[in-house]
Amino acid sequence: RRGAPVAAGRMHSLAASREGLLWSWGQNTYEQLGLGDGDAGQENLPPGTRAAPCVGGHAAPSARRCVRSPSQVSALSAEKVTLLAAGGDHSAAGTAVGRVYTWGWAAQGQLGRPADKNSPRSVPGLVAALSDSRVTDLSCGACHTLACTARGEVFSWGCGTNGELGHGDSFNRHSPELIEALVTVHACAVAAGEHHSVALSAADGAVFAWGHGRGGRLGLGNGEEGSALLPQRVSALSGVAIASVAAGASHTLAVSAAGRHYAWGSLDALGYENEELRNQPTPAELQLSEQL
Repeated sequence: RRGAPVAAGRMHSLAASREGLLWSWGQNTYEQLGLGDGDAGQENLPPGTRAAPCVGGHAAPSARRCVRSPSQVSALSAEKVTLLAAGGDHSAAGTAVGRVYTWGWAAQGQLGRPADKNSPRSVPGLVAALSDSRVTDLSCGACHTLACTARGEVFSWGCGTNGELGHGDSFNRHSPELIEALVTVHACAVAAGEHHSVALSAADGAVFAWGHGRGGRLGLGNGEEGSALLPQRVSALSGVAIASVAAGASHTLAVSAAGRHYAWGSLDALGYENEELRNQPTPAELQLSEQL
């Protein structure tokens, strides 16, 4: 049984209750908490005081706000939230009926709402371009967003500078666009890293990766600077049925249906004890202890 969703962004957090109510806390500089007034979390402080910045020991401009305890996102109280994703400074939520809402920083198009691209959005807004699709998975990168539908389609929007949108170019998209290269894959899951993306095929557990490839985070084995503007199959995992994927800033993880764990990208994040290697450009199995 799938539990209630949670998501962690760069400096903010999201969580939904089993009833589908949404809560958020953390940094709110770009309204990534979706609380609407920008001052939620301040009301319980003594008169004349304000919450300190989240970054301990560093001065912050007055616009930088921090909400230190979970606050309900009332704008979505009528929806049952079943999916959550948190990016660098933006957030996304999916509902039980497959609708998608986004909020936060919007400059690169990461909200998928063209009319709201010039300033942060403090209240969750419907991604109307996906209204005809039932979204079953969501993921946010630093400045881009991915969505997977019940039909196995993958849509992307936001910053495309590093090819992380998978459309064969490096342009931004302010509205969700179908990734044509994945139409025949029938994807069941997506994962957005900082500047790269991953999709998982429902048919055979194949993994596809694209975007910024520095450090081997795509797993394609084509060197430090090997980026991809279109989704590429991670051939090193051919014959392995992958069940789930995750993407970090500079590395990628996968778990097979048999329970084996694979990792690739920056060695600093991978858990390999090989000081001779700087990066792992293709998937390698992690030897986890039995306690895990």
